[in-house]
Amino acid sequence: MSDSAGGELSPQELAERERRRAQRRARGEDFVDCACGNKHWGLLGAAGILAWRPADALERVEPEVLMQLRVSWSHHGGTWAVPGGAINRGETAWEGALREFAEEAGFEQLDEPNGSHVLEHPDWSYTTFVAQVLDPRTKILANNESEDLRWVPVSQVVELDLLPPFRDALPELIRFIR
Repeated sequence: MSDSAGGELSPQELAERERRRAQRRARGEDFVDCACGNKHWGLLGAAGILAWRPADALERVEPEVLMQLRVSWSHHGGTWAVPGGAINRGETAWEGALREFAEEAGFEQLDEPNGSHVLEHPDWSYTTFVAQVLDPRTKILANNESEDLRWVPVSQVVELDLLPPFRDALPELIRFIR
């Protein structure tokens, strides 16, 4: 095993790497080997938020939703979905989704969710919440888990290369956007 510079890791570095991995796993951040035959991120499930802003905000013709282009190293990298991730131990699905959203979008000023969709698997689930932003002018600040993060008019979302399960849930999720 070698580090990013090509050298061997010391026993202390290996121990530190294992300690960090154990901490992440204790929080719930690891893969689940699901009975469906796939691996899914989040030992306790995962969740995300389809944030939206209304048509009348900033003279928009139609409501817009915040879409995230997933980084290439992530599962289904290069596809569009919503900011989200693993639910940590002790969190509700909404709390996990809000934490992940804040990390990946740079803000958390959202109204309470006005709808949701749950993708159920035998050993895992993903909950997508729909919530309106409190200030439609809020600046977004993507972290390293996004290739891109942008507001997209609702009618144009289907034109994006969407994460397949998100594409399937989209018609139900759009119903909650006013």
